[in-house]
Parts: sequence; structure tokens; C-alpha cells
Amino acid sequence: FGLSNYPAWKVVDIYHRCAARGIIRPTVYQGCYNAITRSIEFEGAAAFREFGIRSYHYNPLAGGMLSGKYASSQANRDNGRFGASSPISGKAYSDRCWCWCWSWTEEPMLMHT
Repeated sequence: FGLSNYPAWKVVDIYHRCAARGIIRPTVYQGCYNAITRSIEFEGAAAFREFGIRSYHYNPLAGGMLSGKYASSQANRDNGRFGASSPISGKAYSDRCWCWCWSWTEEPMLMHT
């Protein structure tokens, strides 16, 4: 069976609980991974390798934030999924993420306000 979006410590805990009870152990993990969300590199990758758990990832372009579509032009400030009127603006992606994108581009990207 597989797990999704658990922290690495919890995946290891579940693995050991299953092993102790003699039941099937997790063999697959699905998690968010991209240039902004990289926490899996620090603990997850080593844990998954140690226990033979295959790792698959989603959200490689951070929901479109890293696609290059959302530049600093005024036209993009009001339109699209990261526009001011978008229901996910400021919720799924924080100011910290936008600042990170801005720091890695020559042209500042759309900043959430």
C-alpha cells in the first residue's frame, strides 16, 4: 500500500507498526516536491531508501508558480490562478514562496499582496 503527504518520521513509524504486527508494509510514497517545497530531500529520501519505499512526486511547477506564466506584468496581477481575485491567492502559496521566486528571476514575478 502507499502513503501520501506524511512527514518522513510518520512514514517510518507506520512502517515499523506494520512490521511489528506482521502486516503488509508501505511500499510507495507520494509527496509534493518542487524547487520551493524540498523538505523531502532532508529526511524523506534517506528514509524511503532505507526501507525500500518508492517515492513519486506531484506539483513539479508549484501549481504553475514556476511555469514562467506569472510575470510581474500588470496584466497578470488581476488574472489567472494567482491573481488578486483568485480564491487560492495567498492561501495555497504564501508571500514567502512568491519572494523565493522573485529572488531567482531577473524580472520579479507577481508578488501576492
